[in-house]
Amino acid sequence: MTFLRKAVPVLAAAGLLAACDGGGGPPGPERTLSILSGSENRSLEPIVADFCADEGWACPMSYSGSVDIMLALQDGALGHDAVWPAHSRWVELGDRERRVKHLESIMQTPVVFAITDEHRQRLGLDEGEVTTRDLVRLTEAGELEFLMTSATQSNSGFSAYIAMLTTLAGSPEVLTEDMLESERLREDVRTLLGGVARTSGSSGWLRDLYLNGAETGAYYAMFNYEALIIEANRELEARGLPVLHVIYPADGLAVADSPLGFVARPDDPDSAGREAFFQRLQAHLLSDEVQAELLALGRRTGFGGTVRDADPDVFRPEWGLDTESVLPAIRFPAPDTIREALALYQAALRRPSLLGLCLDFSGSMDGLGADQLKEAIRQLFDPATSERYLLQATDQDVFVAIPFSSEPWQVMIAEGPQEAVALAERVQRLPPHGGTDMYACAREMIARLRSRPEAATHTTAMILMTDGRSDGDPAAFRQDYQRAEIDIPIFAITFGDADQSQLEDVADWTRARVFDGRDDLTRAFRHARGYN
Repeated sequence: MTFLRKAVPVLAAAGLLAACDGGGGPPGPERTLSILSGSENRSLEPIVADFCADEGWACPMSYSGSVDIMLALQDGALGHDAVWPAHSRWVELGDRERRVKHLESIMQTPVVFAITDEHRQRLGLDEGEVTTRDLVRLTEAGELEFLMTSATQSNSGFSAYIAMLTTLAGSPEVLTEDMLESERLREDVRTLLGGVARTSGSSGWLRDLYLNGAETGAYYAMFNYEALIIEANRELEARGLPVLHVIYPADGLAVADSPLGFVARPDDPDSAGREAFFQRLQAHLLSDEVQAELLALGRRTGFGGTVRDADPDVFRPEWGLDTESVLPAIRFPAPDTIREALALYQAALRRPSLLGLCLDFSGSMDGLGADQLKEAIRQLFDPATSERYLLQATDQDVFVAIPFSSEPWQVMIAEGPQEAVALAERVQRLPPHGGTDMYACAREMIARLRSRPEAATHTTAMILMTDGRSDGDPAAFRQDYQRAEIDIPIFAITFGDADQSQLEDVADWTRARVFDGRDDLTRAFRHARGYN
């Protein structure tokens, strides 16, 4: 089911509600409508905030991955008054109790392939139409690498992946479960996904990753939303760096429909008033004035993703942006096919992981800290839990764990899901003691990861988990890391009284990020896993 804009009924309903509610918003103190959104909408937050403030409301926006939005809907524990995911399929998959009302597409943006002109010309992608099969051929030859979000954690990666499956299956009217049984299809998609140099659980963060590596030319291509490519190119151009050229695969691509819906909560005593205000907000976003603002931000606002009177300063033809042609949009498959495709991605088709875990078992961890860390590791490697969050390990995944205090203790290695469970059990028996030196563990982990044969074929990353200020020499570690000329991101998870600044410093110069685990360590660990 595709949710298309029905502006006249929405505006008419909003007008009626405004008449019933007085039209000027509630008097007195600010009231709240909280929105859970995909990260790609972050740049739209001021438009929402301005309207809400004028109406006497606060509309805080929180950002989460598509899987988290889906799971929160499934659990009935969303904790927000509205959802704004990148695609309506995530609502369909998660909203089992049919609590989401008034779901309407606010704008559309296709998921495109973008590459620098230098590499586009070198790879022959500037000669006529480009198909997904062309990208498979280049990846198989070892000539193409790109950034892409995880298909099981973020909608842009999910959309790119479903488009890959559909086009490489011969562009049927719609992908079906039996088509996923094709060994040729699986091998083609596995080959293409083997070109993923770095991944993430967020489309916005993937854009930022590209920008952070632009000065050194670390990356040159990515799958992402057309709108985020436009945002990235504006930043690249301002910095005098090579921009990305947008390619719309001729055999098919996916279009995000960005639906906004109200979440009915039976325990909300002011549900009717909140719903009425939501519809006014939605009508405002669908008004001609705001739709023009969205168009100026690189979002497509016409029926089916078309663009009327596109501003050439936004949709720049020299960047490959095409507003004249009809997008070769694929149809999204049925929910059961999507579930099977996502399980197939995680279990068999994605590039396998080589993940290092530096686990703080210093003396300050004695008690609750150690218990939380052990539980997070246990849950992450529990097959049922990891399957629920679409993070299950494959037989090719390799995990290297090093518990540490003032120095690394031992090296524990697990290959595949069964050994990962055994590793988690070994962690349960570790006693905290000693001081804290995360740099010593990180240095040892880098050496271990680089020496593994999988380093050349797997997506490699490290996660630091620590609860306090670390001793050691950060400048010396940074010098050693940079001298090695490697691209191993060092993610970090904070809990307890962790020194955020130390962890953010390491994450920044390794092009990674810090996850806050102080409220929910297991959730933070799960999010970090989504980046590998």
